[in-house]
Amino acid sequence: MSNQHKIALVQDSWKRAEECLPHTVGKFYNNLFRADPALKPALKDGMKDEGRKFMRMIGVAVDRLDELETLVPILNNFAGQSGVYGINQKRYKTVRAAFFKTLEEGLGDDFTAEVKDAWSSVCKISMKPRLAA
Repeated sequence: MSNQHKIALVQDSWKRAEECLPHTVGKFYNNLFRADPALKPALKDGMKDEGRKFMRMIGVAVDRLDELETLVPILNNFAGQSGVYGINQKRYKTVRAAFFKTLEEGLGDDFTAEVKDAWSSVCKISMKPRLAA
């Protein structure tokens, strides 16, 4: 699968997920807290704000997948401003898994193996370089 095809799959699936963004944010946090309950106290008061920031960051990233030289600094800046999402490898995997589960629940049968593979590729390229070990 070409990078352009992967980008198109990610952008199309994100557009569908964005259509019900408040519901998507709620599902994401349910999935995240189920996977790692220790994160809940850190977000209790700012959950709506952090959720909006996180989803906005995803939207910006998805919109700029063809511009990695611009995208990576944006993601680094976001990580620096967010206490929860400036995360180590262990938490990255938890957040990623919760996000993928949210996409799967929201997209249903449209979250095919090909779409999941495209999202996996994009996450490896655009997000992982900013993580601490």
